[in-house]
Amino acid sequence: MSSSIETRAISIAWASCTRWAVRESADIVDVVEQPGGHTGIVLLDVQGTGSGARRLGQALTLEARSLLSGGVSPDLVTHSLNQLLHFRREGQVGATILVAAVSAARRRIEIAGYGDATLARQDSGGWSCDELSCVLAGHDPGAAPDCRILSLDCGATIVLSSDGLARTSGSFLALASALNRCDLPSVIVDGLIAAAVGRDQGRPTADMASLAIRIVPEDEGIAVERGELTRPVRESASRR
Repeated sequence: MSSSIETRAISIAWASCTRWAVRESADIVDVVEQPGGHTGIVLLDVQGTGSGARRLGQALTLEARSLLSGGVSPDLVTHSLNQLLHFRREGQVGATILVAAVSAARRRIEIAGYGDATLARQDSGGWSCDELSCVLAGHDPGAAPDCRILSLDCGATIVLSSDGLARTSGSFLALASALNRCDLPSVIVDGLIAAAVGRDQGRPTADMASLAIRIVPEDEGIAVERGELTRPVRESASRR
């Protein structure tokens, strides 16, 4: 009796866009490796725009990375970020926070979050949507996050989007209607951002971000993309 082990890979892509006439987005997406072969994902949408909101979001992201890399579960990570944000801004600033842990071996994704966001799934039957509906992080340090467990059957794609992109499930479905089921995660998130910018007539009314996750068998010849986060580096010329 022989047995075979299927090797799987996680394909993750993300895209974001700033509010019209604002240089820095307050929406941040980050990915970190976790113990046990899991992949941790963070999507943060801090209230406000510009450099101040961006710096606050980056501080929260660093804390999330530290916790996730140590194997802390998404529900505890989000609860910790909620308390940290409340402490740093005394309950005056809120944020949408999504934290996920993806397991390719178990074909599932655990998600915990605060605020307003859209959770969507694309499979052979088309798109289905649900909305994260919870208080914003940072206002109530004792509030519990909204927690979900979603199946990641091979070929299915999970899309997480901030409220700036998908304000409701209905508007998300309208944006996703032109996407093809065979599209790669990068094509999906690029298409969603482009459609949202078009909806706002080329002048986005809010920061927005979206990420797509898919598990694929590595031995089927499917192109697997692995996201890479890049940041601009500003250099000043030295004077002699």
